[in-house]
Amino acid sequence: MGVQWPTPQCVSHLLGAPLRDRYGGRLGVVRDIIVRLDSGARWPEVTGLVARVAGRDLFVPYAQLARLDRSGAWLREPRLHLAPFARRDNELLLAADVLDRQMLDVAGRRLVRVDDLQLVPVEGRLRLVGIESGLRPLLRRLLPRGLARYIAPGPALDWGEAEYLPGPLPVVRLQLPRERLARLRPAELARILEQLAYPEARAMLDALTPQAAADALEELAPRHQAHLVEGLEEGRAAAILEAMVPESAAELVGALDPAQGERLLRRLPEPVSSPVRDLLHYAPATAGRLMTPRVPAVPAAATAGEALATLRQPGAPCPRALVFLVDDARRLVGAVPLGALVVAEPQAPARALIDPDVRAVRPDTPAPRVAEQMAASDALELPVADAAGQLLGAVAADDVLQVVAPLPARAGAAKVFEA
Repeated sequence: MGVQWPTPQCVSHLLGAPLRDRYGGRLGVVRDIIVRLDSGARWPEVTGLVARVAGRDLFVPYAQLARLDRSGAWLREPRLHLAPFARRDNELLLAADVLDRQMLDVAGRRLVRVDDLQLVPVEGRLRLVGIESGLRPLLRRLLPRGLARYIAPGPALDWGEAEYLPGPLPVVRLQLPRERLARLRPAELARILEQLAYPEARAMLDALTPQAAADALEELAPRHQAHLVEGLEEGRAAAILEAMVPESAAELVGALDPAQGERLLRRLPEPVSSPVRDLLHYAPATAGRLMTPRVPAVPAAATAGEALATLRQPGAPCPRALVFLVDDARRLVGAVPLGALVVAEPQAPARALIDPDVRAVRPDTPAPRVAEQMAASDALELPVADAAGQLLGAVAADDVLQVVAPLPARAGAAKVFEA
């Protein structure tokens, strides 16, 4: 539902309007409107104008204006202070930086194009409050000013419910609050990243916490991950890589330029980089490359109660769909569905709960073959074991899907085991 403000002013009506002195004399023309982004304000305050006067771009503070409407910007003082315009930190130029860009409607989980913007007085200050999209604002901007004035402001998206996604702005540093992005699930963030142009997608990725960025990247295909990460500062890229699970980190590193991948791995702590390097020994798109190396494994002789107690120990791997039974040499004995383990009597032997249809795959098994075996056994996860039967890890259906599914299905698929 759109926001209805009392008599809002459209930015398109103000751009190109004359800059006038207090007597109505024309001094120049309004080129842009400046707002300051403040983390404590829902609606940014208009702080001034960029006006073109005698071939120069000048800064006109909003406090010097007696009036601002479609008739023009009227100065309160008899003189115009000839201060050249210089962008300051956390300032946006509404025409240059916002119009025709895409913004994130957080509540609607969608991208919207900014075709016009609405300004209204709020608590005595002129503020940016609404975003218009669609044919109506486009016509307002395309028609001559004499006709455009008859296209009144329409329904608008509340700026406070939108997230600005800046591209590279070399002359300004933006420090934007990102609490609203935290409302989105990783799959939703990933879909938005796929829709954005590269500069905006990279800026959005750079604005997320390392963990949120890692979770979103894990929803994307490795080539798309690499495309976004390649342009990040290496310290930032390494922080995101460190937050990823080993199998996703290995897929990302494998898709990067080898030299860049090695530099990123060297930035990681050894306990983090070591399992990633181990996975990189396997060929791409195989069970070994896609598997999770840390999996819940309990002694085959354990009871259901003892197995659950092992899983509850601090630092124990979190089970996804299966719990694996191993002998003293860590050879795989079988896989027990987590649900069966939870509902079983505590004294019941865990071995009696083994699902006979779940069989291990070798680490060199291609992803399509893994998917076929998953479908045949109706399993969301399969153990990975070597030729001697040693349990190496487990591969999940969502990780296989990233490789074998066509792009349209992959773009809209959420992770099966998303927390």
